[in-house]
Amino acid sequence: LRIFLTCPLSIRIARICEREGMDEDEAREYIKKKDESNFLRYKKLYDIDFLNVETYSFFDVMINSSIYSPSQICDMILYALNKKG
Repeated sequence: LRIFLTCPLSIRIARICEREGMDEDEAREYIKKKDESNFLRYKKLYDIDFLNVETYSFFDVMINSSIYSPSQICDMILYALNKKG
């Protein structure tokens, strides 16, 4: 099962600030570097280009983590796993 978790940048920044004790500028830069690293890794390992909208059709499930709790996300993933077989 291929799952993609997404979240608006503003929420990601707030979460990083709280978790890592960073200010907003530091968190924004941290996220930028992390995303760039992840995008390069996925391109190299799986030939997935996140700048191409068609890429997202690769995933079986996409979940916006800003509107669901971790428990709800787990439930959705388990549900999708059971449906996929």
